[in-house]
Amino acid sequence: MAQADVRNDLETMVETHRKREVVRRRGPQLSWQIYLLLLPTILYLLIWTIWPLVYAVGVSLFRYNLMRPDLIKFVWLANYARAFNSSVFKGSLEVSATFTVAAVSSQFLLAFFLALVLDRTMRGIGLLRTLFIIPVFLSPTVVGLLWRNMYFADRGVVDYLFTRVGLPAVHWVGQASTSMAGVLIMDAWEWTPFVALVLLAGIQSVPPDIREAAELDGLNTFQYAWRILLPTLRPVILVVLLIRTIDTFKTFDSIWNLTRGGPGNSTYMLSIFATQTGLTGGEIGLATAMAVLMAVVSNIVGLVLVLYLGRREFSSNS
Repeated sequence: MAQADVRNDLETMVETHRKREVVRRRGPQLSWQIYLLLLPTILYLLIWTIWPLVYAVGVSLFRYNLMRPDLIKFVWLANYARAFNSSVFKGSLEVSATFTVAAVSSQFLLAFFLALVLDRTMRGIGLLRTLFIIPVFLSPTVVGLLWRNMYFADRGVVDYLFTRVGLPAVHWVGQASTSMAGVLIMDAWEWTPFVALVLLAGIQSVPPDIREAAELDGLNTFQYAWRILLPTLRPVILVVLLIRTIDTFKTFDSIWNLTRGGPGNSTYMLSIFATQTGLTGGEIGLATAMAVLMAVVSNIVGLVLVLYLGRREFSSNS
């Protein structure tokens, strides 16, 4: 009996060793197959992301005017110096930063509240969520033109509703003091549903036993959201803040069709300044340098968000 047990153990060891040898020999082949499967994604990134970025950086180092293509000249970092020395660039950067901070923070707070409201089991909630997401699928150009018509001082529906309830009409995009508020309302209407549904998905992924424990502890809705949901949803919040921050900072279409950057320079974003510099002024090299700077600023902000929220996530887990 003992000999049979020893024989079985030896056979098991030999079989295990044989399987390990097979895995070891197939390892390089498996790795080659993995890289082959990743090849389409790598090619896509190289063609549509890496190469355009490298090309843009290269163009930004040249004095390149569309009106005089024969005078292309390598100027190293002169375009970046021109951008930093431009008062319009500094002003548009400040407007873009103000718009980004105000839009992202207000949309997150409103979206979190709406996500809590939509986290209900009631009749018709599925249809309500479907209708709620419709603005996200509209083109930013369409959104800008739509709100431009709604903001019209004489025949716009917004001022009409204001006057119907006894409030004075507000020329939302016709004066510098209210134009930024008008742009923020338009952007919130378009993108708050996206943020709310992402947060709603995160809220619904919270295990039921955590909700039951919170109810047993007597937590109200505010306490449950502050003590349970926000720490639990930190990875989801990080992703949605990253997406909205980068996307908001480079917003162009909707604002251009709504205000053209005016009145004055009240909504003159950096994206509008770079576009006009390149397409209207023909300064492709300078405009590309501004676009590169926009990408750098976006990545720095994204890195700060990742480090801050990621560090807090690590601290809470440890």
